[in-house]
Amino acid sequence: MPLVDISVAKTDDATAMRAIAAAAYQPYIAEIGRPPAPMLADFGAHINENMCFVLRVGGVVCGYAIIIEKSDGYWLENIAVHPEKQGCGNGLALLKAAEDYLAPHASFYQLYTNIAMHSNIIWYQQLGFKKIREVQEEGFRRIYFKKKL
Repeated sequence: MPLVDISVAKTDDATAMRAIAAAAYQPYIAEIGRPPAPMLADFGAHINENMCFVLRVGGVVCGYAIIIEKSDGYWLENIAVHPEKQGCGNGLALLKAAEDYLAPHASFYQLYTNIAMHSNIIWYQQLGFKKIREVQEEGFRRIYFKKKL
């Protein structure tokens, strides 16, 4: 079984993060009608300005989580695992790393996802996230969630 490691992202991880986003979010382009927001992210800026974790399997970056701080608290801006590495606990491991980081700083955090991403919505709800609202913004239909730590 390959070694799984989660660490803070470094500048040279941005290319792998971009490739993971492309692979993970590609299936949603047809339904949404354009690339989902995570496919357009500036991963280099996130690494420099926010808290980013990468998950490596056997030394290869296979997933990431981005946490940002806004005026209303902390947000899980994006979390993704390469499709070939999904379904085996890698997303949960990334989420745990994010929550371990957040716990000393906050009592809750938030996220949003596109309403077309049904499996993500189910996953978030199974992990204790509570839906707080649905909105149409920036050309996307989004569902906002909040989770207590």
